[in-house]
Amino acid sequence: MLKTERLYLRKPLLSDAAFLLELLNSEGFIQNIGQRNVFSLEASADYLDNRIMPPFEAGSWGLAIMELQSTKEAIGLCGLVKRPYLNAQDVGFALLPSYMRQGFAHEALQATIRYAFEVLKEEKLLAIVLPNNKDSIRLLEKNRFEQKNQFSEPTTHEILQLWELAPL
Repeated sequence: MLKTERLYLRKPLLSDAAFLLELLNSEGFIQNIGQRNVFSLEASADYLDNRIMPPFEAGSWGLAIMELQSTKEAIGLCGLVKRPYLNAQDVGFALLPSYMRQGFAHEALQATIRYAFEVLKEEKLLAIVLPNNKDSIRLLEKNRFEQKNQFSEPTTHEILQLWELAPL
């Protein structure tokens, strides 16, 4: 578990299925990350079990649940994703709409970056983002990521920007 001023970043649990169902079907998630075709609690639990939890079960770090310290409420995801077509870990983050623009993603991303460089000893981190996702681009810039290029994502063929961060 990672801790920030207001958040815990923790390993996902199957009990997070209702939260994940809401997040995956929020307008911002679908628009900026993509439709995951998860429309029931059962499908959400399967998504957790097969897509979100495996890195943690393998002793690594993946997409962690962003949880408010004050209420223990799950509000988003933030963490690392290993994509076969990228040569380094990819940072990912998503928030429920009611928690956006309050600094939570920034807090979680900073903790994830520190963990990746200090504990996992990553040599660099990557981020992929749709060119029109201005909020995510601002967050990446605020955290010293630099845009490297654009590429066509292998499975969806969407044009994405590739951003990179090296340790200080």
